[in-house]
Amino acid sequence: MKEICDVKDGVVAGEIKDILFLDEPIDKDSKPLLFGKDLVRYRLSPHSRYVNYKPEKMMKEELKRKKVKRYGLWMRIPDIFEKPKILTRKIGNYSPLCQSHRTN
Repeated sequence: MKEICDVKDGVVAGEIKDILFLDEPIDKDSKPLLFGKDLVRYRLSPHSRYVNYKPEKMMKEELKRKKVKRYGLWMRIPDIFEKPKILTRKIGNYSPLCQSHRTN
Protein backbone atom coordinates (compact mmCIF):
# COMPACT_ATOMS: atom_id res chain seq x y z
CA MET A 1 0.00 0.00 0.00
CA LYS A 2 2.93 2.39 0.62
CA GLU A 3 3.64 2.47 -3.12
CA ILE A 4 0.33 4.19 -3.91
CA CYS A 5 -0.36 6.30 -0.80
CA ASP A 6 0.94 7.61 2.51
CA VAL A 7 0.18 5.42 5.50
CA LYS A 8 -0.32 7.36 8.73
CA ASP A 9 -1.65 6.49 12.14
CA GLY A 10 -3.01 9.95 12.95
CA VAL A 11 -2.54 12.04 16.06
CA VAL A 12 -0.89 10.38 19.07
CA ALA A 13 -1.88 12.30 22.23
CA GLY A 14 0.93 11.58 24.65
CA GLU A 15 0.28 13.15 28.07
CA ILE A 16 -1.98 16.03 26.96
CA LYS A 17 -5.31 14.48 25.97
CA ASP A 18 -7.14 16.91 28.27
CA ILE A 19 -6.05 19.97 26.23
CA LEU A 20 -5.48 18.32 22.84
CA PHE A 21 -8.92 16.78 22.28
CA LEU A 22 -11.90 19.16 22.37
CA ASP A 23 -15.67 18.66 22.47
CA GLU A 24 -16.26 21.94 20.62
CA PRO A 25 -14.05 24.02 18.32
CA ILE A 26 -12.41 26.93 20.17
CA ASP A 27 -10.75 28.75 17.25
CA LYS A 28 -9.57 28.37 13.65
CA ASP A 29 -6.95 25.81 14.75
CA SER A 30 -9.61 23.37 15.96
CA LYS A 31 -9.77 20.55 13.38
CA PRO A 32 -12.48 17.85 13.15
CA LEU A 33 -11.17 14.58 14.54
CA LEU A 34 -12.22 10.97 13.98
CA PHE A 35 -11.49 8.12 16.37
CA GLY A 36 -11.58 4.42 15.51
CA LYS A 37 -15.12 4.15 16.89
CA ASP A 38 -16.22 6.70 14.24
CA LEU A 39 -15.31 4.27 11.43
CA VAL A 40 -18.04 1.76 10.79
CA ARG A 41 -18.46 -0.52 7.82
CA TYR A 42 -18.85 1.52 4.60
CA ARG A 43 -19.40 4.88 6.30
CA LEU A 44 -18.16 7.43 8.79
CA SER A 45 -20.11 8.42 11.87
CA PRO A 46 -20.33 12.19 12.30
CA HIS A 47 -17.25 13.48 14.10
CA SER A 48 -17.91 14.51 17.65
CA ARG A 49 -14.48 15.73 18.74
CA TYR A 50 -11.85 18.22 17.58
CA VAL A 51 -8.09 18.41 17.87
CA ASN A 52 -6.53 21.60 19.21
CA TYR A 53 -4.00 21.83 16.37
CA LYS A 54 -1.27 24.06 17.75
CA PRO A 55 1.83 21.85 17.38
CA GLU A 56 4.39 24.13 19.04
CA LYS A 57 2.18 24.99 22.02
CA MET A 58 1.10 21.36 22.48
CA MET A 59 4.69 20.09 22.26
CA LYS A 60 5.84 22.56 24.94
CA GLU A 61 3.08 21.34 27.24
CA GLU A 62 3.88 17.69 26.47
CA LEU A 63 7.55 18.18 27.34
CA LYS A 64 6.62 20.02 30.55
CA ARG A 65 4.32 17.20 31.68
CA LYS A 66 6.47 14.29 30.52
CA LYS A 67 9.73 15.66 32.02
CA VAL A 68 11.88 13.49 29.76
CA LYS A 69 13.49 14.01 26.37
CA ARG A 70 11.40 11.35 24.63
CA TYR A 71 7.87 12.64 24.20
CA GLY A 72 4.75 10.69 23.27
CA LEU A 73 2.97 13.40 21.27
CA TRP A 74 2.82 13.18 17.45
CA MET A 75 0.77 16.00 15.89
CA ARG A 76 1.36 15.18 12.20
CA ILE A 77 1.35 17.68 9.36
CA PRO A 78 -1.79 19.71 8.46
CA ASP A 79 -2.37 17.57 5.33
CA ILE A 80 -3.63 14.77 7.53
CA PHE A 81 -6.71 16.89 8.29
CA GLU A 82 -7.17 18.60 4.94
CA LYS A 83 -6.77 16.15 2.06
CA PRO A 84 -9.05 13.30 0.94
CA LYS A 85 -8.20 9.98 2.52
CA ILE A 86 -9.04 6.33 2.77
CA LEU A 87 -9.45 5.33 6.40
CA THR A 88 -9.18 1.88 7.93
CA ARG A 89 -9.59 0.59 11.44
CA LYS A 90 -8.11 -2.71 12.51
CA ILE A 91 -9.66 -4.44 15.52
CA GLY A 92 -9.02 -8.18 15.76
CA ASN A 93 -10.10 -9.79 12.48
CA TYR A 94 -12.53 -6.97 11.66
CA SER A 95 -11.39 -4.08 9.46
CA PRO A 96 -14.03 -1.67 8.04
CA LEU A 97 -12.98 0.51 5.12
CA CYS A 98 -14.21 4.09 4.67
CA GLN A 99 -13.37 6.88 2.27
CA SER A 100 -13.36 10.46 3.47
CA HIS A 101 -14.06 13.44 1.25
CA ARG A 102 -14.20 15.81 4.19
CA THR A 103 -11.85 18.74 4.00
CA ASN A 104 -12.64 20.19 7.44
